[in-house]
Amino acid sequence: MKILITFPSASLGGSERAMLETIYAIKKASNIKVDVIIPKDGALIDELTKICDKIYVFPFLWWMGSRKKTLFRRGKDLLSSVKVIYKWRKLILKNKYDTTITSTLTFPQLALASYFTPAKHCWYIHEFGKEDHGFIYHINRKLYYALINHFSTRVIVNSTIVFEKFKQFLLTEKMKMIYYSVDINPTLKITKEYNTNSTFILAVIGRKARGKRQEDAIKALHILQDKGISTELLLVGSEDPEYKKELLELCEKLQLQNKVQFIAFTSDPFEYYHKADAVLVTSRLEAFGRVAIEAMKLEKPVIMSNSGSGSEIIKHQETGLLYEAGDEKDLADKIQCLYEDLETRKKIAQNGYKWAYENCNIEKHGKEFLEILNSL
Repeated sequence: MKILITFPSASLGGSERAMLETIYAIKKASNIKVDVIIPKDGALIDELTKICDKIYVFPFLWWMGSRKKTLFRRGKDLLSSVKVIYKWRKLILKNKYDTTITSTLTFPQLALASYFTPAKHCWYIHEFGKEDHGFIYHINRKLYYALINHFSTRVIVNSTIVFEKFKQFLLTEKMKMIYYSVDINPTLKITKEYNTNSTFILAVIGRKARGKRQEDAIKALHILQDKGISTELLLVGSEDPEYKKELLELCEKLQLQNKVQFIAFTSDPFEYYHKADAVLVTSRLEAFGRVAIEAMKLEKPVIMSNSGSGSEIIKHQETGLLYEAGDEKDLADKIQCLYEDLETRKKIAQNGYKWAYENCNIEKHGKEFLEILNSL
């Protein structure tokens, strides 16, 4: 089987890492040739060269974004997309791909190109779109969903909550839900010791952006400081400069400059997981919650907002703690619970570890993904 996959970017973001793991899983389980298209050079290329047969760097445009476009601009972008569709159709025919996969909600060019070839197309959706990233569709939203329906043979989603959203607009018989494998380097040591010192270390790992709501963690930290509970916060990941400025101003206002560390993007964030006594997932709406699963696989207790996939992957007081999304007081209460109750901390860390490995592993993910590819 020959597969062509398009990535939304050349960065090592969550969806890109998930698709890398999918490629590794299916190639490990079967003799499949995988080629990929990325829009530009970037950090992703180094990882792709390890597992893919061919890499095509080909600029293309998303059909949604954070800002609304003028009618003239949309017309110009449509013309550019038509050219991309024509070239990708030629590529599919020349290489005789059996299946193509669009690894994002954000653009339809590969699906449209595949329609005019014998190749079957899968749409792999990793995001809500508007609700989690604030995306604005550059064409009518219902028309965009109609394109997904008509031009894809299968639609794969990464969680039940994403399935529930899109089943309102897509044919459910085309849809399939598969959890990510969330591969953790087996050489990483799981810390069995639990901190009983006075300072409790918290980590929020992921892009510093409004949708991730790191401000909730900072405000919760302030509440805990007022109670005399010594805590520190690590904010790890790339950043929206405007939002980072707001966070820095908030730290200054609450006099937390020495309690909050701003750490830039790193392709290996695991040292910060190890430093943390608990990992916070404060996002407005997570489609999956990769950071939570990574933390659970490292046997770290997780506190996650109850929106999006939170209540799906976290069973409250068993595999983690849930707090009311956007409520920093409730978040502070949950942190205090872990700080004061070592047995609860141990219990949810151990239960989370077990759940994560049972539900998110490379063998299970590869088997389920291959079943879909073979059914096309």
